[in-house]
Amino acid sequence: MIRASRCAAVLLAALWAFGAEEAAAQTSSVNTVSIPNTLRPISGDTYGVGETITIEVGFANGAIRVASAATLGVQIGSTTVQFACASTLCGHASLGGSTWRFAHTVQAGDADTDGIRIQTLSGTFTRLAGGTVSTTISGNQVDSGNWKVDGTLGVAVSGLGLNSPLVGDTYGVGEVIEV
Repeated sequence: MIRASRCAAVLLAALWAFGAEEAAAQTSSVNTVSIPNTLRPISGDTYGVGETITIEVGFANGAIRVASAATLGVQIGSTTVQFACASTLCGHASLGGSTWRFAHTVQAGDADTDGIRIQTLSGTFTRLAGGTVSTTISGNQVDSGNWKVDGTLGVAVSGLGLNSPLVGDTYGVGEVIEV
């Protein structure tokens, strides 16, 4: 009985070690880049001043830990803007996930009429199970031409104590809009 339980323990330890080596040999890589449906622009396909563009980057083959200083380079017009890691676990020492969010709030002057372009991931990315992380973003993951930026387009804000039009939701000739 003792001999059988020792053999079982040795066998389990060997299997665990093999599994750990196997996990450490794997590489996690970017497999999705997207803008979540719930975080799309208020105005159709164009983000305006004050709106936040949030892009999700998903990794295959295990959980990833991302340093708080990690960024996603996104071309807006002719300028590359560094989107900051916006997931709640960014910079956490021992927790990770397979999907990470990067965000940028549109500023006055940001403009891109033919669609933003995802470029590069920068920073420290660590695979929790060991092994390596590839941050390469391939061509089929950068199709974001549908999402434009107009840094002159304001975002309607409610709840500021604005007066109301006399009829319905449209101001007529001669009505004053008080702010």
